[in-house]
Amino acid sequence: MERKEFLSLVGISVGAIILNNCMTSCSSSKNDPQPANGGGSTGGGTSGKVDLSLNLNDATYVSLKTNGTGLVVGSVIVARTKDGDFIAVSKTCTHEGTTINFDNASTGFICPNHGSRFDRNGNVTLGPAAIALKQYKTSFDSASNILKVTE
Repeated sequence: MERKEFLSLVGISVGAIILNNCMTSCSSSKNDPQPANGGGSTGGGTSGKVDLSLNLNDATYVSLKTNGTGLVVGSVIVARTKDGDFIAVSKTCTHEGTTINFDNASTGFICPNHGSRFDRNGNVTLGPAAIALKQYKTSFDSASNILKVTE
């Protein structure tokens, strides 16, 4: 093998490695919501669109019958405030992609990683996060105990 041919092959190999790394890093982000798996729910598959129907009689979601509780369902955190209202936002902190927690005391959300705080609508109240969480609409049918969460 001649030197020119060898250098050409090395250049092509390095280019392929760089291209592969670029494609991998551009294909997803830590802040992209994860697809909902929502056992007992409908919708929220891999399309990224949230359309959940949660039966609060189902053991998976029964905790939401109690005021002041929160539950992660797929890519969403659904909470029932101490006043009994349902709220839902993206579960992923906009700072570094950590799953947030519901905070009953403030009726908001806290990131356990760096302490970012969000109000009940997903707006940032304390950084380092600078971008609000995506908020979802909720509607509850008390006759059937079905909670719907939609975009």
